[in-house]
Amino acid sequence: SKPPSQNSEKSKSAPSPSLNEGERVGALCASVKKTLGWEKINMICDALEPLNRYRGLHRNLDTAIDYLTAYHVAHDLYDLPLGRTEVDGENVFINVMEADLSPDSTRLEYHKKYADLQIDLTGGEGWGYTTLPGEEAGEFTGDIGFRTSPDAVSGTLGEGRFVLFFPGELHKPGVARPGCAHVRKVVIKIRMED
Repeated sequence: SKPPSQNSEKSKSAPSPSLNEGERVGALCASVKKTLGWEKINMICDALEPLNRYRGLHRNLDTAIDYLTAYHVAHDLYDLPLGRTEVDGENVFINVMEADLSPDSTRLEYHKKYADLQIDLTGGEGWGYTTLPGEEAGEFTGDIGFRTSPDAVSGTLGEGRFVLFFPGELHKPGVARPGCAHVRKVVIKIRMED
């Protein structure tokens, strides 16, 4: 479902109470981004259940959502094999990995062409995200670069949640949390830029 029209001053200042919690959070984030001039920032963290609400943002994201939805109907995501699974060639593919988590650091990664849709299958890793530009930390190779910057936002995956980082967004996956030092995770790589 789509948020209601925002024609009145009242609807511009506060999300409608008729929206579900996820829509209220999305509307509030959009309002804050507009106020701060951050409309380009699109990181999304949500439950997997309403993943379909993000259709239409990009055709390759739609392909990833279609695959995850169809696969999840017939299988458990845990059944995806370790390594790379092709969905749509270089446009959409899935990396399943076992990952040891690290303590928090100020080194964040970013990509130029691909978005990362990350889901923990076991455990619950921490993640960080920032809009601060930071300084380059090493050489950009393939489609990954690193910068140093403090987190502005952080969260935890697991329990049916995902996080989606778009190209250019500084993010830090794989942060250890109390009681969780290892995860099995899915990273869906979604080509967003040519």
